[in-house]
Amino acid sequence: MKKKIILIKSHDKRFADYHNSLYEELESINFKHLSKQAHVDFYYVKGNPTQYEPVTIDENKKIIWIKTKENYSDGSAIKDKVLSSLEFLLNKQKRDYSHVFVVNLSTIVNTNMLLKEIDQVGDNECVAYLGRFTWNGESYNFPSGAGYLMGVDLAKRYLSHSKSIDHSRYPCHGDDVFLGLSLKRMGCKLKSMPRLEITQPITGNLSEHSKNLFKEHAHIRVKFTHNRNEEALLHKKIYDLFL
Repeated sequence: MKKKIILIKSHDKRFADYHNSLYEELESINFKHLSKQAHVDFYYVKGNPTQYEPVTIDENKKIIWIKTKENYSDGSAIKDKVLSSLEFLLNKQKRDYSHVFVVNLSTIVNTNMLLKEIDQVGDNECVAYLGRFTWNGESYNFPSGAGYLMGVDLAKRYLSHSKSIDHSRYPCHGDDVFLGLSLKRMGCKLKSMPRLEITQPITGNLSEHSKNLFKEHAHIRVKFTHNRNEEALLHKKIYDLFL
């Protein structure tokens, strides 16, 4: 069975000031879980404007460094990190993966359910929690950047498409809305994938109902409305449940 690749959008505190202590802790929790999953490879995708090479890779820390400025207010930087990472892994290194799953660091990945979702993905389909966006008067569905899944063949077609277009004619608000318009122009299908959204802390022990809900979803987005530093505790509880 071919491995799956999970790309996790993250950053280094040297190059961005964005919930740094929280994101470092989330990365540590995430790393501990994904390192035990033999059927997936994973990398944290980060920008480093000071490096010489366009793309470098740290296999020990599972980081792909892209020569770009980190900027959470400008989605084009996130889009470029994802595109550059895919180009490096799939076309330059020619890694033999079957599927690509791109997520935020605030997203918990249930790899057991992810494999079941993969069984339902067609060759011309991208699967995600879907949103709606309007660009220059054109409305379309887009795959949420908190977690979108596609086969490697489609990912390679997307890379080819991205090289052939004028990016200024596409939305630059993030990798997800850019991907959504690209898929529409490419004639590809978007299919909905359920996702749990948790915006408030869950105090005490997890209930049996909550445990079952978590186990039934391939990805769970945890982004609290207030006190975001409390998110790490819930990440740990849910990942421990999967183990």
